[in-house]
Amino acid sequence: PLRIDIHIDDDDGPNARYTIQCFDGQLGGSPANAADPLPAVQGNGQHHVQGPAFRDRGQYLFLRIRQAHTNNRFDTLWTAPVWFTDPVTFNPPN
Repeated sequence: PLRIDIHIDDDDGPNARYTIQCFDGQLGGSPANAADPLPAVQGNGQHHVQGPAFRDRGQYLFLRIRQAHTNNRFDTLWTAPVWFTDPVTFNPPN
């Protein structure tokens, strides 16, 4: 599975709770599949979530991140899609 790093920095809600859902699909295939929501994260900072496994060229994914409010409302952010070509090994710099 793909490890996804998300950095949240919200001065208005430094301790807010977020739900994250990953959507993935295949170029030319059916509409994107929605995975089960990932465990909620809380607060500003770096968060790590698990995404889908690489299947084939043309696969893409995007995230929906929702910030919960006390009145049962959400602020919603959609990421741009990320497209995959070939499986790669990436070692981020230290």
